[in-house]
Amino acid sequence: MKKLYTIGAKIVLFVLGWMLCSCLVPVPTAESPAIGRLWLEVIPLACLIVFTVILWILDGRQEKIRLVKKPVKSILTGLIGGFVWVVLTVFILSVMGVLHIATINQIELFGVWIAVVLLNVAMQELLVRGYLYHMLQMNYNTIVAVIVTTLIFTLLHGSVLTAGIIPILNIVTMSLVMTVALETAGSLLAPMFMHFMWVSINAILLGTLSFAGEYPNIFGMLFEGSPLFTGGDYKFEGSLIALILNVVVGVLLFVLGRKMQSKEAEEEE
Repeated sequence: MKKLYTIGAKIVLFVLGWMLCSCLVPVPTAESPAIGRLWLEVIPLACLIVFTVILWILDGRQEKIRLVKKPVKSILTGLIGGFVWVVLTVFILSVMGVLHIATINQIELFGVWIAVVLLNVAMQELLVRGYLYHMLQMNYNTIVAVIVTTLIFTLLHGSVLTAGIIPILNIVTMSLVMTVALETAGSLLAPMFMHFMWVSINAILLGTLSFAGEYPNIFGMLFEGSPLFTGGDYKFEGSLIALILNVVVGVLLFVLGRKMQSKEAEEEE
């Protein structure tokens, strides 16, 4: 029980400390919505890095947080995996006649909005699959680490909890896909850039994520048909097609990871 209390205290200290830091640091004023949003992403990420380092040092640097193992390969894995994931979803919904381009918009400071997305997903991945994941994995096992961090990831998207079972399952399976990407590549860069590709295309390019409504989008997409496929008000997050593809991508990544591990083991022998 002592171990359980100690691990629980670390989780609470890490999460609450990060939240308090993020809330207490003053946000600089900005005339541009893009720059204002950029500051809102920089501060939480900076606080998270600080608390990650603090807890890592307090733990005697025991947790090996896999941040940049094989950086080029991990980034490419994330970018390609995320791109294929999004394109498959969009392609299937378009072929079904569910998804159409309705409007084309202009975005001011497009590069800044892309940076906003990158900082946001970096914060989410470092929070969920950084220190906490590896601390739980080392003290318990991978299953416990997956369960706890998936719960935290889901709570980060708190508005989904009242949206229905499919949006909740979409968030849960997305978190599992990111975790599989982490274990497959052995680096946090893989899920980070996979997550980045998913959000940047769906939110900034297509506007197909309801929970990213604050982001501007280049294409205004029109959803038509059954809410089971369109997601209704929740768009991709409420779509059964997106949920099925989350499961498919996760399984494919898992199989790929097992094959890569077997190959590495054979080479070592």
